[in-house]
Amino acid sequence: MQNKSIGFVLLTEKRGILMAIKRARRAIAILLGFILMSAGCRPAVSPTPVLGPAPPLPTLLPTAAATPVTPTATTVVSLTHVPAPSPTPSPTTEITPTLTPSPALKLLWRTTFSGPIGALTVSGGQVFVGIGQGSPGPEAQGGVDVGLVTALSAVNGERLWTYDLWQRPMTTTAVSLQAVGNTLFVGACEGGLECRPCASPCRVAALDMASGQEQWRYELPRDYLSPLTANAEAVAFGQGYGRALRVLETASGRERWVFTDYGTGGLPAPLIVSDTVYVYLPVGGFGEGTAVWAFDVATGKERWQTRLGGQSSGHRPVVAGGNLYVITYELGGQRLVALESATGRQRWTASPDFAQLDYRTLHADETPAGTVYAASGRLLYAFAAANGKLRWQGQIPCCGAIILGTITQAETLYVFTNTQGVYALKPADGMGLWHHDVVGEIVAFALEQGVMYLGTADGQLYALAPAE
Repeated sequence: MQNKSIGFVLLTEKRGILMAIKRARRAIAILLGFILMSAGCRPAVSPTPVLGPAPPLPTLLPTAAATPVTPTATTVVSLTHVPAPSPTPSPTTEITPTLTPSPALKLLWRTTFSGPIGALTVSGGQVFVGIGQGSPGPEAQGGVDVGLVTALSAVNGERLWTYDLWQRPMTTTAVSLQAVGNTLFVGACEGGLECRPCASPCRVAALDMASGQEQWRYELPRDYLSPLTANAEAVAFGQGYGRALRVLETASGRERWVFTDYGTGGLPAPLIVSDTVYVYLPVGGFGEGTAVWAFDVATGKERWQTRLGGQSSGHRPVVAGGNLYVITYELGGQRLVALESATGRQRWTASPDFAQLDYRTLHADETPAGTVYAASGRLLYAFAAANGKLRWQGQIPCCGAIILGTITQAETLYVFTNTQGVYALKPADGMGLWHHDVVGEIVAFALEQGVMYLGTADGQLYALAPAE
């Protein structure tokens, strides 16, 4: 009996040992699996489970020392622009030149103002600069140049004359410049720090381009104004608090006509093209849609009106190649709308699934078969003017934003950014030609006879020419 008990105990211990060995083998197998997976390998798994005792563990040979492998260089390949109909976008291409050329632009001259450049235009061999967005007084932030309009030589940057908007230390909250013939039209509003952001005294003035002498002045007691638009016969602007579109005679400053019947919202930002003034505004109250009007410049007679849906910031329309372009904002997205500029008939709409298009960047070629450009942050989109189809889209690198717009000239598309300088692209496909950076945040630009003028928030004015 004692021998049987001892045998039973030994058998039990043996079974326990075997079970422990099995558990150890399983643990080792699991551990090896983790090791293999960590090394980038995946152990083979039998499709059919095998029952029975675990097979004996293989004998592990010493691991040979790994020979380091030198990685091959990674080549970054730009995506190919493939035209695609809207709203399906083509691949976004990084806007960078495929080659690194020698500098495309050279500095002709540079000058500095003691205030941020608020407006910039070029005409008749002169560069006109308005200094705005500053604080009152020569000792305050903004400097002594705030509230001045200065004419410079386009050749060497020499200062020719200066026009003092207010003749007293006040803040100039907005400056707008428009050159027509021999006259420079100036629109501006003033106000001290205690007045922001309320309406301020505003004025529109006509200056002799050669001398800076004031020819006439039109004043509003307390308001805010849109940028000016003008031709040889009339100058127009939008009045904010007064809710009016006003048109003046260029020769005398006498008021020709006023349009106020457009509802309660928006600042009119008109555009004069030939004998027509166009304006795009919300109509009625909030949420009642938008409309585009065309008026006869001489008489104010309405030529056509086209109602559109959505909301509008009241931005200035873009007219080119027989079309008029505006951007409407709706709950389901936004639309780029093209109308016939002569009749107001809607030609097409593009409803891309993009981020909000910036109306300040809206630009179009002058040909009917040209291209319409608009940007959203770092992304630039090119639409066919004929039907609104998306031709290509591109993205500037890193951190800048296309907030200033574009200009096309001599088969080159110039894209102006806030902190990344200027990019030159091929208009046909958006491929990068060159990039030129400047010091400072660009806030104004102009292009005249191949020379590029850039104004910055810290008062720098650059004149850049092709480096040939």
